[in-house]
Amino acid sequence: MAIADTITSMKENLKNAFKSIEDKGTYMGLPSEYQEVEYIESTGTQWINTQYVPTANPRIVMDVYWDSAVDNCELFGSETVKFWRLNAEIESGIFYNYANTIATQTADTYFNERILVDASSNLLINGVFVSSSSGSFSSNTLKVYIFYGSHQTGAIGKIYYFKLYDNNALVRDMIPCYRKSDSVAGMYDIVNDVFYENAGTGSFKVGENVE
Repeated sequence: MAIADTITSMKENLKNAFKSIEDKGTYMGLPSEYQEVEYIESTGTQWINTQYVPTANPRIVMDVYWDSAVDNCELFGSETVKFWRLNAEIESGIFYNYANTIATQTADTYFNERILVDASSNLLINGVFVSSSSGSFSSNTLKVYIFYGSHQTGAIGKIYYFKLYDNNALVRDMIPCYRKSDSVAGMYDIVNDVFYENAGTGSFKVGENVE
């Protein structure tokens, strides 16, 4: 690699590192009633209702492992309608809908691997540009779910963190955890100090405790 390319790469890595720190803000850990874990895992019947209704230039950033055991499932999606979703079919690949418009279909499903998703009018996976789209959320009334959506088929996978932005403002910063009093697993939003439990059936599995 040329020296100029190496320097450019180092600058990009530093920029991403500082962006991560900035997004984390003054995060000093979860309230004492909750135990942070490496991830929560859905078996296909567990999902999270973020209670967020996107209306203006929304963006999702999530670190996730997507399992191929369920076809036609969504990593995230809007309830009942294909308004905003990232969906995959084993034989066809990924479908991405943004503001009720199909932005792209790719041959790669990204199943059985850990990926970083950055989804707005531009879709990036593992930092690589996949597609762009335009559309309006101004009339939207649908909430965003994690591991669930319009197909009403739960995804199987693990989620390591989940962030939601509205017009570049961080409105959800969700950390995998469980409540110590009853071991109920879910995600704790450190922006609004809200614990989100499973909105499906059964229970999330959890990864190792984060100390």
